[in-house]
Amino acid sequence: MSWKDSSNIDNPGFVIDPTAINTIDISAENQIAKLGPGSPWTGVYAAMTPFNITTAGARINNVGVGGFLLGGGSFRIN
Repeated sequence: MSWKDSSNIDNPGFVIDPTAINTIDISAENQIAKLGPGSPWTGVYAAMTPFNITTAGARINNVGVGGFLLGGGSFRIN
């Protein structure tokens, strides 16, 4: 949820867009996943499925990893 003067939506606010940092590196042997903050959860779940591993994440799949973990975030409409 965003509101004026609290979520950088009014001048001179700023927004950090991590969508270009969207790497997903999975080590099936160690069952470890390194997730870039710009990775949408839909991509994370799709990358993990072939390895039969998963993680707790966002229910709205278009939310990015970083935004979700920070308690905010936004989602993209594709």
